[in-house]
Parts: sequence; C-alpha cells; structure tokens
Amino acid sequence: MNGEPWWLVLIIWGSKYSDDDCNFLISSAFRHSKNCAGVLVLTDDLTRKIDPRAQLVSIPSDFNIEELKGGGLPIKLCLFDLAEIPVGAPCIYVDLDSAIISSLDEVPNLLSEAKIWMIDVFPKRFSSWRRLLHRVTHGKKFAIGNSSAFLYRNGFTGNPTIRFRDMRSRGKLPKKLLHDDRFVSWSMQQDIRGFSPFLFSYFRIEFLSISMPINYLKAIFRNNKRQKIAVITFAGHKTKVRQILGTEKILDHYGRKGRWSSFLMGGLNKKVEEEILMFAALSNQADAGGKPRYTAITSTFTS
Repeated sequence: MNGEPWWLVLIIWGSKYSDDDCNFLISSAFRHSKNCAGVLVLTDDLTRKIDPRAQLVSIPSDFNIEELKGGGLPIKLCLFDLAEIPVGAPCIYVDLDSAIISSLDEVPNLLSEAKIWMIDVFPKRFSSWRRLLHRVTHGKKFAIGNSSAFLYRNGFTGNPTIRFRDMRSRGKLPKKLLHDDRFVSWSMQQDIRGFSPFLFSYFRIEFLSISMPINYLKAIFRNNKRQKIAVITFAGHKTKVRQILGTEKILDHYGRKGRWSSFLMGGLNKKVEEEILMFAALSNQADAGGKPRYTAITSTFTS
C-alpha cells in the first residue's frame, strides 16, 4: 500500500440523519480509496445498523449531553482525541450531508504543511493576515471556517478536544465559543489552514451565486480545477442532496441560486448521482447467508 493509511471519522446522533447516511460515505470511502485503514462512527445509539467495516463507538460521555447538541453543535469537538484510533494517525472527518466522489488517499499529505485543515469560508479565509490579526487582538479577531470537513492527526498536541475540555472544566469557556466552527477556528488559528475548494467543495459557495451569470462564468473558468474535487458537502437546510437532486432550480437560505446541471457543475452532479446509484446497488447485495450487508437504502437517496 503506497501512501499513509488514514481513518474516516463520522458522527451521528438523534434522528436527523439515518444509518444509511453513514453507510453511503463508508461505501464511497472504501471504494475510492486504497489507504483507508478504518472507519470510526461515533454515536449515541449503539444499535444502529452500520456497515460492518466500520467501528461503532459511543460519543464520549462528557460530550454526549443535550447542552452540546444544540446550536453550534459543540458535540463535534470530541473528534480530535479518540481512544479507538492510534495517536498520530491521519483522520478525515466529513459531515453526513456530504458525498465522497473520488479518492482521499492524497489528502493526508497536507499534514506536512499544517496540523489541522477545515473548509475556508469566503471572504474571511484563513491567511497570514488573519493569523496576525488573531495575535495582535489577543484572539478577539479571527477567521472562522466551516466544520463540514476536517483533516488532522488523532490526539495531536493542543488539539481542540483537549482544549475544549480544559476550558469548560475550569469555567473559562466564553459562551460565543460554545460552537464547533468558532472554537476550532479560534483555538487553532495559528496552525489551521483551509482546504482548496477544488478538493473539499462547499456546494453553496462553489456552485451557487447571487446571480446566474456568475455561475456560468465559474463553470467556464473553473471547470478543469473542479474535476479534482473529492468531497462535496451539502450544508444548509435548503441544499441537502436529497432535496436538490435533479431539480431544475436551486435556491439556498441566503438567496444564492443555481441548477443541478452538468454544464454548471462540470459533470460533478453525475458523479454524485453515480455514487448514490452504486450505493443503492451495493445495499441490495446479500452475503453468503442471504442477509443484507447493511440496511436497505432509504427513500432519502431514491426519491
């Protein structure tokens, strides 16, 4: 096996997402990537029917509380220090409203440049200027990324999980930092970097715009680079893939517009559809005992 082995980390709680939302990502990760050493699924329900190639473990008890499951989703801050994964092993986390459409084996190479990576948010992206501003304002000003995806080494020194636990136990956690995006960005501002949008794509930013002509220009001038996208995250209550799949017009909650179009998406819409169809086919396969490999695909992906 060439390249460094890495782990896929997922987290699921409550009823907003289904077991098959996890299984969809697990299936794609193993199918596209040769170096995926394993998958860890953190959950509040150990009876979930998850792909047997994954390890299902409980969310740490100090994070599995209602206070941390609300707005800002600080429950996700448990991801960076996991006993079930070797210390120092590269980990790739993605939200359950994502689609993996190609290999992730090259992604851990980014760890030679920075300790932790997450999705940049335009226009306040991670930069040397933002790091300077963070230092001179003693942490009052900083760029905030999007937590739909992370890359890091498990248990790295000064990781967000350890820092969050420490500050919270000492009563030193400001209310505004009770938020996964903000806490990771603030606590790691000097060490964090932003993924290229042509590696981890934030659908609403990359493929939607305030006017359709902008989408056409982006489709023309960014098409070649878009072919390198490995993960698309469909964050936002109006832009989940189950809602926009095949729709003619898309409108997010900020008024950005787009279309599920091969031209406007450089054919990546077809890649997403192929992933869903492949997962549907695999879900209906049976093992030697005649039992499904995992739960039948839900209407989420077939409607």
